[in-house]
Amino acid sequence: MKEAAMSLKRISRFIVIIWLCCSVVACKTESQNNVLEVSGIITNAAGRKISLMQVDLNNFERIITDTLFTIKQDNRFFVTASYEKDGLYQLYVDSSFYILLIADSGKIKVNADYKNKDGYEVSGSKASLALLDYYKEVKKYSLEKRTLNEQRKAVSLLSKREITDSARQVQLSAIDTLLKKKETALYHLVSNESNATAAYFKYGIAKSIFPASYLNDLVKTLHTKFPKQPKLQALYSSLDTSKHYLDSTQIVDTARTILNNKLLNQE
Repeated sequence: MKEAAMSLKRISRFIVIIWLCCSVVACKTESQNNVLEVSGIITNAAGRKISLMQVDLNNFERIITDTLFTIKQDNRFFVTASYEKDGLYQLYVDSSFYILLIADSGKIKVNADYKNKDGYEVSGSKASLALLDYYKEVKKYSLEKRTLNEQRKAVSLLSKREITDSARQVQLSAIDTLLKKKETALYHLVSNESNATAAYFKYGIAKSIFPASYLNDLVKTLHTKFPKQPKLQALYSSLDTSKHYLDSTQIVDTARTILNNKLLNQE
């Protein structure tokens, strides 16, 4: 009986120890989940100050933090900020370099060059990577569109001795078809986005590209896909289907314009 009692006590103590260990691990995990960690390398930035600031989606202003970190001499850095799931953040170096990140995970890695702010890489965050890839595709589209418009102008200026009307129309139609194809590809990069914050931000960029009919369809798609994203729902509420356009006062301007005018010039 005594041996049985001793065994029960040992088992009870063991259970208590296990419970305490699990509690400590749970508390540690919960604490880690409340902190966003961003680390990596920014070449040509040794000794510069770096911070991680959340961006308010309501007005695209930075939520100022007093936490500043210094990039090490080997160009490595490690910064933290309060974590909000799918929140928008800006990795900010001095006053002339920033990188946009979406916190779809608690740990993100960045490799960049201080002298080339568009040439950075992101890992550990699918939404941040999707945003970066979309920027690249929009930039590529802008260059291609300029070239196609120059081709369109050149074909339009050809005299009737140089080209028949039917041949001119065939070439112009081919240019329009190619342009439409590229716009459709960009459209799907927004409509197929799986992260609500990335989709909303992509939409801000798409506004400078697509005609009103595209935007209407895009807003309806995103409204259905992300019923709990308030900014996307606000866009849908501002949709006037009788006029087939969006109230421009209710939606963001091109994301690049907002960032340049509001984020970088903020002191």
